[in-house]
Amino acid sequence: MPENRRTSIVIVTNNNLQDTNICLESIRDYTPLGEYEVIVVDNNSRDGTREWLNQQWDIKNLLIDEKMNYSKCCNLGIGLADKENDILLLRSDVKVTPRWLGNLKKCLNSDETIGAVSSITNDGSSHSEIAASYSDLDEMISFAYENNISNPLRWEQRLYLSGFSTLIKREVINKVGLLDEGFTLANFSNRDFSMRIFNEGYKIMHCHDSFVHNFGNETLNEYYVNSKDDLKVNLQSFEEKWGIKPDLLSLIDTDMVKEVKERSNQKMNILQLDCKLGATLLKLKYTYPEANLYGLEENENEARIGERFFSISTEDFESNYTLGFKETMEDFFDYIILGEKLQKSINPWKMLRSLKRYIKPGGYIIAKVTNAMYYQTLKDLLRGSYVYSQKTIFNRSFKRTFTIKDIESISAECGFLKPYITYKVEKLSREDECFIEDICKLVGRGSKDRFVPREFIVKLQNESNCNNLSHEEILVEVKYALRRVEHNIDMFSSLGLIKELYEREKISMDDINRIIASDVINKDEVEAIISSYLR
Repeated sequence: MPENRRTSIVIVTNNNLQDTNICLESIRDYTPLGEYEVIVVDNNSRDGTREWLNQQWDIKNLLIDEKMNYSKCCNLGIGLADKENDILLLRSDVKVTPRWLGNLKKCLNSDETIGAVSSITNDGSSHSEIAASYSDLDEMISFAYENNISNPLRWEQRLYLSGFSTLIKREVINKVGLLDEGFTLANFSNRDFSMRIFNEGYKIMHCHDSFVHNFGNETLNEYYVNSKDDLKVNLQSFEEKWGIKPDLLSLIDTDMVKEVKERSNQKMNILQLDCKLGATLLKLKYTYPEANLYGLEENENEARIGERFFSISTEDFESNYTLGFKETMEDFFDYIILGEKLQKSINPWKMLRSLKRYIKPGGYIIAKVTNAMYYQTLKDLLRGSYVYSQKTIFNRSFKRTFTIKDIESISAECGFLKPYITYKVEKLSREDECFIEDICKLVGRGSKDRFVPREFIVKLQNESNCNNLSHEEILVEVKYALRRVEHNIDMFSSLGLIKELYEREKISMDDINRIIASDVINKDEVEAIISSYLR
């Protein structure tokens, strides 16, 4: 039976004796005897680790006399494992906890399509860490007891294996082979192995019910070939092999995920533009299991991965302002996630008006935009030291920046309710505080919040549903909108409503001209405004 398979725990060590000792003792304390074997590959340690390993009675160890990269060390350890065992790759600077391995095995063996699983931790990367509140290791064990209760609802599908505690099915090893030793950096090796798992049709799961404590002392760089060109070479090799950038496997836009605020069992439809490989959509699927997820991604190499999990279109939305799905999907989505797409848009106004037709009444568009009034930019501009680069807000990546007034204006013009605008609070130096205070003396003391954030998170809510109005009702709405334009009242939202109805072919230019002729006093002036705006 799969659940009865033993596990070979492979640990690579390098000058980390104290943490290695803690790691092995925790395995003995919290893993049932007989369910595992421990294999330690020592990568040329010089701190007494090798001598200590030779004194351990219950492990297999392999002592390497020359520096090897991490992948090669792992492969040597896997080669020493029992041929029927599953493989668990474990960093030497973690302390495992009660039920850590048992819960990983339950997830791994719950579905034949699951190929590998990983634990959560207190200090990790690629969204593998959680907020863990404890002050010492005794409290940590108490925390783990409460956390490590097996629950399938806490198994999250991911695109990428974390590198500190990963359990892999033996059949996966047999099919995809060992780690690629051509990748001298561990992160690239893990991502490459993840891609190979996907190519064989397996899933990767992240188990929130298996917690291990990470001391954060192990430096994987110790396993690397010491060359300043390693990063460049590994990156180039990965992109040539897979046609994608490796960091996209773990690229989750948590800001966008947090702005979807619904009950966990809410049934809804969510669309993401520029969805890349689908990592953010997978996070949303974990948070809202009943949601239907869709994506737009112009890069076909990236879309090919995402479409394994969701309905993905490769349509360039701004080429004809359609989504490219077989269904029309008007008034269909509860949320449309834009990320940075809005500020990179050719025409943000037209993009928002066009997307509006696909949102349900009361639905939301969520976007991330750069603050045109960011204090650091103003400081550099005033000093004459501003230089365009990828790290500055005015650069080739971002076509537009916005002020709060811009956001409110575009929201009204495109027919949305007053926008929700949030931002992350940035810690300021005393020098920066003084600079902002001086600026506020010029423009008003209540304006500090306009200068502090580098970017805003914007949430726009749809206020109307033109599809549910009869043609006669629409003409009445247009009449009142034209009168507001005539008297310069609520100009942006009135013009935006007329343009939306016109672009959605709910009204024609003849309809507009008839209303102007019969219901507007300053006919020539209003006709000129409308003609210019619609053009």
